[in-house]
Amino acid sequence: MKKNEQVEKENEALRRRIEELESYHGSSLPAPLSPTKDASPHTSVRDVQRKGSMVSSEKTEVARLMAELKTLKNDYETEVKVKEKVLKDYEALMVEMTDTTDEMAEKEKIIEKLEGEIKSQKALLAGYESLGQKLAEMSASL
Repeated sequence: MKKNEQVEKENEALRRRIEELESYHGSSLPAPLSPTKDASPHTSVRDVQRKGSMVSSEKTEVARLMAELKTLKNDYETEVKVKEKVLKDYEALMVEMTDTTDEMAEKEKIIEKLEGEIKSQKALLAGYESLGQKLAEMSASL
């Protein structure tokens, strides 16, 4: 349970950072200026360089976020696979065992808990996919 809460916090932090980057990119950063094409008589080389370095730092931040997101996603995919294997093994054990009703009920609760955790983590993975797509779109637009 605590791990899910930690992941939710990390997820929310990533979402906030993405929104911050999107709002920053959308409002403050017009398309990068090309010194030859877009330069007006009032645009200095320093303005063009500053805007270029802002875009470069944004691209670096997006790349860092994408790498972090990929790591989190890979960790959760591995964890889901492990839990699915444990669940299958546990279900196979239940078929073979002849336990009392109380013991069977306890094992069914464990199976339900595992199924719930797997479902929750798959939902998080879907969220990571969505965040990854937004980051890729953002990176392409920078």
